[in-house]
Amino acid sequence: MKSRFITAAFAAVLWGVILSSAGAADTNRWDIDGFEQWDKGEANGVEIGSDGRLKPVWSSDPKDVKADGVWSLASSGSKIYMGTGNGGKLFVKQNGVISEAADTGHVAITRIVADRSGGAWFSAIPGGVIYRLRSGEPEKVAEVGSDYIWDFIVDGERIVAATGPGGKIVTMTKSGKIIQTIETGETHVMCLLKGGDGKIYAGTSGDGLILEVNDSGEFRVLIDFKETEVRKLAWVGDGENGTLVAAVNSSATSRLSTSSGSSSWRSADKDEDEGDDNGGDDGDEEEPEPKVKLDSSPAPRGGGKISGTVYAVTSSGGARKLVDLPKRAAVDMVAAGQDVYVATDQGGKVYRCSVDSSQYAVSIDLEAAQALSLLADGNELEYVGSGSPAGLIRARRAGLEPSSYVTEVLDAGYPAKWGAIDVEADSRLLVYTRSGNVEDVERGWSEWKPTDVGAPAAVNSPEARYLQVKVVWPAGSKSSLYSLSIPYRVYNQMHYVDAVVIDSVEKDGDEGTSTRRRPGQSNSKSGEPGEHKTTRVIKWKTTNPDDDELVYELYFQPSGSKQWIPINEPEPITKPVYKWETESIADGWYRLKVVAKDSPSNPEDETLQSEAVSRRFLVDNRAPEIKSLTVAGGRVTGRARDEASAVSGVQYSIDGGEWVTVGAVDGVLDSPTEKFSFDLPDDVASGPHIIAVRAWDRAYNVGIEQKQFSR
Repeated sequence: MKSRFITAAFAAVLWGVILSSAGAADTNRWDIDGFEQWDKGEANGVEIGSDGRLKPVWSSDPKDVKADGVWSLASSGSKIYMGTGNGGKLFVKQNGVISEAADTGHVAITRIVADRSGGAWFSAIPGGVIYRLRSGEPEKVAEVGSDYIWDFIVDGERIVAATGPGGKIVTMTKSGKIIQTIETGETHVMCLLKGGDGKIYAGTSGDGLILEVNDSGEFRVLIDFKETEVRKLAWVGDGENGTLVAAVNSSATSRLSTSSGSSSWRSADKDEDEGDDNGGDDGDEEEPEPKVKLDSSPAPRGGGKISGTVYAVTSSGGARKLVDLPKRAAVDMVAAGQDVYVATDQGGKVYRCSVDSSQYAVSIDLEAAQALSLLADGNELEYVGSGSPAGLIRARRAGLEPSSYVTEVLDAGYPAKWGAIDVEADSRLLVYTRSGNVEDVERGWSEWKPTDVGAPAAVNSPEARYLQVKVVWPAGSKSSLYSLSIPYRVYNQMHYVDAVVIDSVEKDGDEGTSTRRRPGQSNSKSGEPGEHKTTRVIKWKTTNPDDDELVYELYFQPSGSKQWIPINEPEPITKPVYKWETESIADGWYRLKVVAKDSPSNPEDETLQSEAVSRRFLVDNRAPEIKSLTVAGGRVTGRARDEASAVSGVQYSIDGGEWVTVGAVDGVLDSPTEKFSFDLPDDVASGPHIIAVRAWDRAYNVGIEQKQFSR
C-alpha cells in the first residue's frame, strides 16, 4: 500500500493554499506527479513510467571508451564488440578490460555481427566496406559501391547490406562477391531485419518505407509512414506469431503520407559479372552525391528538431503507435522478451515499450548526452553504448546498488522559505535537497542535506531562490515513487510607484485662437473657451515584481503646507487610476501622493508600502470676475480678476452678437488680474445697446458681466 502521511499542521497549510489569494504570503507548491514532469529530471537506475510511477529497475556499470561515441554493439561468448565513431575503431571488452581490436581509418563502424567462433563482421563508413575480424586481425571482405553501409545481416551463406545514397539492398557471398542489387528508389536503406517469419524486411530514408524482400530479390512496400526515415526494425515474439516493430524519425518539415503501402512486387537487378570476387556496379552510372553528412562527432541530429516514434505493424498492414519520442531521434532499437528498448540521441534516454500495452517508460537515463546503441540477450537488455562521452554501460537489474532520481532545478522566482516535502511512495525513501540563488548548481549551491524523518519531511537546505530534490532508493528497495509535493513561500518583494500623472487643465487662451496680441493689434473673432471640468483623472504606474495584490491610498497637499490630507473613499482603491472630484476643494496649487500597499497578499507585519508624489497642479473651479466695466466716448475699459490662476482669455459681445477677442492692456494675459481697454466697432448704430464682457482662467472657468450703454 502507498504510504502518504499528512499531518494536521500540513493539512492546515494546504487548506491555506486553497483559500488564500495569490501573493508573496501564500504557500505555493511544486507538484511532480506525471511522466512529463518526471522526465525533466535525471534518473539513475530508476525507470520513469508513462503512468507517472518511478521504480528501481537498472543499475549501471559504465566503462569509458576512447572514442566520441559507441555506434554499434555485438556479443560473442564472453566478448563484447563496440563499433565507434568518429575514428572508426573496433573495441572489444573481455574479462573486464576494454582494448582496441581494429582501426579501420573510416569515420564510424555502423554495424557488427558476431559469429560463433568469437570473431565478428562489421561495416564501416564512408567507403561502404565490410570487414571480418578473425584471429584478432581485420580483413576487408567487400566494398559495395556506395558510400554508406548502414546495416547488414548474415543470412546463412550470404550477407545482405543496406546502403546509400541510392537506396540499394546489396546481397553478396561471405567472400564478398555481389550476387544481387535491389534498387529501392529511396535515398538510403537504413536497416534490415530477418523476422521470425523468415522474411527479410528493410527500412528506408526518403519516403519512410518498410519493404518486404523475398528470396528472388523482389520487394514490395509493406507500409508508408508519414515520417521520412525508418531507422530501425525489431521482431518481438516467437516465430510467425511475432510482431514487426519500427522506430521512425521525422524532421519538423516531414512530408505527409502518400499511401498506406503497395502489394505489388518489384524486381531486383541481378549482377552479371560472375567472376568479380568483390562485386559492385559496372561503373557506367555515376553514383549521386551523398545526402547524409557525417559530423565531426556523433552529435544529436538537428539539435532536437527531429522527433521519433515507435510503431507496431499490424497484421492488416497498418501501424499502431507505441510511444512518441518528442524532440528525440531514435538511433537504435532491440527486442528483449515482450519489450522493445529504443535508444535516443537527446538526453541519453532509453525508452521501453511493449507491443501488447499502451504503457511505456524511460527505462535508462544516462549521464552521457546520447544513447547510441543497444545490446540485448534473450529477455534482458544487457548493454548501452553512449556518446558524448563514449562509454559502455552494463545494464543490470536493480537490487544490489542504490538507485536515485534528481528533479530538475525548481525556480521559486525569488528567495523563498521551504516547507515540508510530501512524498507518495510504497515505502520510505531517502530524500535530500540542495539550494542556491543561481540556476547553475555548480555555482555557490549548498551541499545535499537529508530531510528530517517524518512525513511530510522538513527541508534543511538554506532559504534561496532555487531548489533541487534527490530521492534515493536504498539497495534492495522495490518501492515505487508516485509524487513529490514541495511547498514554498516566496519572501515579499518590494514594489514601487514609478510615476503619478494628473490630467492637465491649465491652458492659455481659448481652443481656437490665442488671446495674446500686441498693443494696437486689431481685434479678431475666435472660438469658444475650452470646457471646464471639476473632475481630475489621476493615473500612476507601479513595478510589482511578485505580483502581489495592491491597494492604494491617495493624499493631497496644498501648496505651502506640510500636511497631507487623505482622500477618503468608502471602498479600497485597487486600480492605478482615480477620478477626483475637486468641486469642493479650494482653488489653488496642489501636489498629490499615491501610497501603494501589498497588505491583501501579506500579513500585517510583512506588508510593504511605497509612494510617489505628483508634480504641482492647479485646482481652479471659481470663475474670474469682471470689475469696473465702463463704456465712455466709444471706448470700453475694465479689468478681469481671478483668485487662483492667470486670466487666460477676454472677449466681448454687443447685443448678443459674436464674441470678439481682446487682449490685455500690457499685451500679455499672464496675471490673475488683467486690465482691458478697446474701442467699440464703427458699425455700432446710434441708440441703446448691451455689451457683455467675459473672461476665463487657465481652468476654463468663465465669468461674465453686462452693461447697458447708448451711442
